[in-house]
Amino acid sequence: MEDRVHRGRWAFVRHGTGNSSKWLWQRFGPDGRLEKTSDRFGSYGQALRDALNCGFRPDADDYSADLLHGRIHYPPGRDPEFVESSNGADRRAPSKPQQPADDPKTG
Repeated sequence: MEDRVHRGRWAFVRHGTGNSSKWLWQRFGPDGRLEKTSDRFGSYGQALRDALNCGFRPDADDYSADLLHGRIHYPPGRDPEFVESSNGADRRAPSKPQQPADDPKTG
């Protein structure tokens, strides 16, 4: 379990529908950069358990979760907010980690 306090944002991302759907979580830093993407899991519960083991605190962290027809956002200390997707099959690919501007690998 991680000891550090995280003040960024978490996203629970669903891929596919029905029995073929897989879940993963992504952790973004306070600056919005992707810090970590989990492996894919067969259920939301498995992804959630892994995120909890990696420092996710649903009572304190800003997070969102994909739903069948949109996404629900849980801002800390406020009521959840539902955002409807443009179509029910809108399942985005997970974000790719961004390379820092001064990274010699990116030029």
